[in-house]
Amino acid sequence: MISPNTRTLAGIRGPGGLRLHGSEDLSQSQVDRKTQELARLVVSREMGQVFEWTVHEPVALRFGLDPEIINVIRYRKSLDGVPEREASIIQLGREIFQNHKVSPETFARVQKHLGNRDLIDLCYYMGNYTRTAILLHTVDAHLPYDRESLLPLP
Repeated sequence: MISPNTRTLAGIRGPGGLRLHGSEDLSQSQVDRKTQELARLVVSREMGQVFEWTVHEPVALRFGLDPEIINVIRYRKSLDGVPEREASIIQLGREIFQNHKVSPETFARVQKHLGNRDLIDLCYYMGNYTRTAILLHTVDAHLPYDRESLLPLP
């Protein structure tokens, strides 16, 4: 029940209530850097954000993300052969950005691998990376003249 004095229509069922299932602050999140970089590349690919991709692909490699997984994301290849954990995260991002919804099956797969807290945190990371992509698109940020794009876009 929503208090009659509240200023929100959503109450505990909205984003604030969902956020209670994640870390209190993303600085306290237990989502590892490799997974954060995986999510960043998925968002960069789905948002067509060359700058963010090119800056973070080397970081993802440094944190141990498999180059083959990076190519699956880069070229939107099939997820066949991708380890289940990574495949579920890539599929989550694809569904969010392409379908604007997440299937119950995909949600359950990610939840199985990450648990509730890290799943919520991952969504917040993806939201933050989306905000960065929007900012970079808005100001038409380009790579430095001496940096070649690592994300081939038309």
